[in-house]
Amino acid sequence: MPPEVDAEAHPLVATPSILAGKRNRLPGPAGERRPTGAFPPRSLETMLAMAEAVFSTSERPLPADRLEYLRRELPDLLNRAAPRGRLMFRLGTFAISTIAPLLIGRLPPLRRLPLDVRIRALRKMEASPFVAALIAVRAVLCLVYYEHPDAAAEIGVRVGPNGRLG
Repeated sequence: MPPEVDAEAHPLVATPSILAGKRNRLPGPAGERRPTGAFPPRSLETMLAMAEAVFSTSERPLPADRLEYLRRELPDLLNRAAPRGRLMFRLGTFAISTIAPLLIGRLPPLRRLPLDVRIRALRKMEASPFVAALIAVRAVLCLVYYEHPDAAAEIGVRVGPNGRLG
C-alpha cells in the first residue's frame, strides 16, 4: 500500500520555500516517477519560445523569473514522461516550430522569430487545422506555468504559506 500523502508537502502551487530550494521539489520521493529519458533541447527551446508568446501581455513580457521557472520545471516533467508521451511532445513541438511560421509566410523555426511575430504565428495556427498540436503543448505549458505562485495569484488563486489554496 502506498504511503499517505502529506498535503503540506504536496501543495497545488509551488511555495516560496520550494522555489528558493529550502524544501524538496514536488511531488516528493513517494510519488516521483523516475526519469525515462531526456527531452531534446530544441524542443524545450520551442516550448519556452511559445511560453513567452502565450504568457506575455500587451503591458509586459513574460517575467524572467517565470521563464527560468519553466526552464527548470519543464525538462523535469518531460524527462519523466513515458517514452511514447515524450515522443508525442517532440512531434508536437516540431510541428508548431515548423508550421506556425510558414502560416504567416516566415521561415521556421518558431523560436528564432521575434516575440511579436511568434504571437502572430501562434494565433494563425490557432485558427488552422493544425491546432491540435498547439493545444496539447500549450496545455502542458499552462499546467507548469500556473504552479508558480505569482502566476497563480494573477488569476485569483490564493495560496497560503504551506501551499494550500485559500
